[in-house]
Amino acid sequence: MVDSIYAAQLEIDEKTGLVVGYKPNTIILPRQKGLASAHFAKSMTVQEKNVLAIGDSLVDSLLGSSKENRFGIAEDENQLKRIRNVMGECAITQDFSPAISWLLNKLNKTPA
Repeated sequence: MVDSIYAAQLEIDEKTGLVVGYKPNTIILPRQKGLASAHFAKSMTVQEKNVLAIGDSLVDSLLGSSKENRFGIAEDENQLKRIRNVMGECAITQDFSPAISWLLNKLNKTPA
């Protein structure tokens, strides 16, 4: 379901498989999320309005260009109130199951 994730490039210990560091120049800061989202869309040859995004903060309103294509995850009612206006749909959750269901629905797929 996911072609790419834009995030810091992690350094993994080959013996243990554990994260031991990251490459600082690959970090996407909150203020860069809109640019990173546009770059992602262009590199995937997807119109920015069709980018599907999952976020948990107000700055995630910079992802894609369509509120309806953003899903907000919140850990409690307070966080939900903060992000509700910038997300098409939201859920209070401790896992990604509501986001996965939302993605499948957006992609017109059903779970295996």
